[in-house]
Amino acid sequence: LEVVVYDASSYHEFSLDAVPGPSGGTNAECVQEYIRDKVMQGNTFDCGIMLTDGYLFREGDWKSLDIPLLWGIVRDGKEDFNPEFGQVVQLD
Repeated sequence: LEVVVYDASSYHEFSLDAVPGPSGGTNAECVQEYIRDKVMQGNTFDCGIMLTDGYLFREGDWKSLDIPLLWGIVRDGKEDFNPEFGQVVQLD
């Protein structure tokens, strides 16, 4: 898992680097586990935002993090995406 951190001063790089491409499905579980094991140690989160096409092969136990979660489903993503936890918005 490669971790890349962006802040307000590097937004332009994010818009250039974060171009999703075809693959074998989203593994949201590894993101949830990384946040739980590496990031939340002594830190607090207001919420989580997952951007995906909605085609998951592992969702993860997001409820265990005890934070609100928003799933942003990209254009041409899975229209009937219905995660076990969190709210869904269709992005245009």
